[in-house]
Amino acid sequence: MLRGGLALRRINIGMERSLDSPIQPEAYLGAAADGPPVDFAAPADLEAVQRILADSFDPVLDEPPTGDELMAYIQNQWVSVVREGGQPISIMIRIPRGGSEMLRWIATDAAYRSRRLSGVMHLAGDLRARQAGRRQTTLWINADAQGWIQSHRKRGYELSNQYLYTFVRPPDA
Repeated sequence: MLRGGLALRRINIGMERSLDSPIQPEAYLGAAADGPPVDFAAPADLEAVQRILADSFDPVLDEPPTGDELMAYIQNQWVSVVREGGQPISIMIRIPRGGSEMLRWIATDAAYRSRRLSGVMHLAGDLRARQAGRRQTTLWINADAQGWIQSHRKRGYELSNQYLYTFVRPPDA
């Protein structure tokens, strides 16, 4: 689809979860009784977090944070990590907005993706948000990613009526 010389590249849909409803760990973790500990990132983790983000997200379409933004997020304790051998292997960035939190980025190092750490990170984030008095968490998800959408629905997220259309200028335009 072209619009003013731009091509539609991606459609994201909003999802939201009320933190007033019960948080059921089994919906996040599947059959696992628990997961590895989730810590806040430290300033020394900056390079590892940047590498995981760069390996996981498109620098234009996903707009990952700059180094300075990421350091500010780390200092504000908005970046959570799962570690192995002292190094971050999975990261999540959630940004508070009043009474809610926006899940902006969640990613796992390619070598560890089979460990299903997304649920561990989501559970820790939702529990921390509730403890901080937040009442809702939101995220954007690719509208074509039906498996991820269903996974989030099991965790209590519902689709919103918000869509984010990303257009790019084709190289031949």
